[in-house]
Amino acid sequence: MEVKWAQVSIKRRVVITGTGAVCPLGNDTDALQTAWLNSTVAFSPVAEFVDSNTSINLAAQVTDFNAEEFLPPKSLAGMGKASRFALAAAKEAIDKSGLLESNVCKSRIGVIMGVAIGDFSAIEQGYHDLFVASHPQVNPMTIPISMINAASAQVTMMFGFTGTSYTISTACSSSTHAIGEAARLISSGGADAVVCGGTDASICWGIWKGWESLRVMDPNGCTPFDLERGGMTLGEGAGILVLEDRDSALARGVEIFGEITGYSANADASHLILPNNNSIAACMEKALSNAVVDTKDVDFISAHATGTVQNDRTETAAIKQVFGGVSLCPPISATKSMHGHLMGAAGAVETIIGLQGLNLRLVPPTMGLNTSDPACDLDYVPNKARGIRGNYFLKNSFAFGGFNACLVVGSAIRAMDWR
Repeated sequence: MEVKWAQVSIKRRVVITGTGAVCPLGNDTDALQTAWLNSTVAFSPVAEFVDSNTSINLAAQVTDFNAEEFLPPKSLAGMGKASRFALAAAKEAIDKSGLLESNVCKSRIGVIMGVAIGDFSAIEQGYHDLFVASHPQVNPMTIPISMINAASAQVTMMFGFTGTSYTISTACSSSTHAIGEAARLISSGGADAVVCGGTDASICWGIWKGWESLRVMDPNGCTPFDLERGGMTLGEGAGILVLEDRDSALARGVEIFGEITGYSANADASHLILPNNNSIAACMEKALSNAVVDTKDVDFISAHATGTVQNDRTETAAIKQVFGGVSLCPPISATKSMHGHLMGAAGAVETIIGLQGLNLRLVPPTMGLNTSDPACDLDYVPNKARGIRGNYFLKNSFAFGGFNACLVVGSAIRAMDWR
C-alpha cells in the first residue's frame, strides 16, 4: 500500500515585503511593470554571436546595467554577471522592505537563491585559456566566480545576513523552489525573514550551443501555445523577494505586497527531459491544498510555458486535470513570451510579474499568440493584459529532471485578511 505523506502546512503566515528585478524587461521592478503593461517583447540578436556558427541568434538580454553604480571596482573583479544581477535585485528588494532600517536580528534573516547555470562564462574562459591559448594557469577567481552558490554568498556578505542560507539548483524551477523553501523556513520558525529568488547568466557560447543542439530554441522568438511556436528564447537576469513573518512585518509597519499562501514540490521520476502531466497536476493540487484555496478562487495561472510543443501541451493537460475542464480553468499568463526563459531566475521574475498583475487586478499577457495549437485549448490571454478580481494566482515551474514546484500567491489585500 502506498503511503501518502501530508503536505507541510504553513504555520506562521508569510508575506512579501520587498521585490527587486534585473531582467530583459527592465533593471528594476517599476521598469518591469511598465514593460509588461505595454506588452513589450525584449528579444534581440546577441552581438557577439553575429559571426559565429549558430543557426539561432535571438535572446532576451539585460541591457544598460551598470554594477559599478552600487559596487566598488574591487568587488566586481571577483564577481560574475549572475552575482551582480542578484545583488542589484536584492538591494532593490531589501530597500523596499526596510529590513536594514529596522531593529532586526541579522542572524534571523536567511538567503535562499535559485541558480541553474550561474556564471558558466568564467569556466568557458578558463577552458579557452588552457586548451586554446595554452596558458599554464587560469584566473585564480574562476572557481569563486563560477561556483553555484556564489550569488547567495555575495548577498549574505553585502548585507550581513547570517541566518540559514543556501542555494537550490533544480534547473528551470530553481527560484520557485527557493521561494517555497524560504516560506517553509519562516513558517516553521527557522527565520523571521528570507531574501530569496534566483539569478542566472546563461547567454554564453557553450550553454548556447547546448540548447541549440537540443533543438528547443525558436529562431523567431518564444510564443507559448501558438500553433507555429518553435521553443524558447534564452534569457538572463535576477528576481528577488523579501519574505517575512506577517506579525513581524505588521509590527514594523512596512508595506505588504502579498502573501505566499501555499507551496508544493514533487518529482516526476519518469524522464529526464519530458514532463509528466500527472505529477504536474499533483503538484498544483498540493499547493492549492496547502494554501487552503479553492480552484474557483484562483484568478489566473502564471504558467511555466516555455514555448515547446511538449511542455505547453503537457501543462495544458495538467491544468485541465486540476481545474476540471476547459470551462472551469482560469486565464493563463505566459510571460516568457516577453522576457524569455531566465532559467534559475525564471520563477522569481514570473512571480514578481504575477504579483504586480494581481495587485493591479490584471492578468499579464501571453505575447505572440495568434492561432492556438488545437491541443492547447485554454484561455491564454493573448497579447494584452486583462482585468481580474485580484485574489490569488498559481505559479507553475517545471524543470528538466522532472522537478516541479508550485506557489499560491495572495494579493496585498488578501494578505491583510485576519484568517
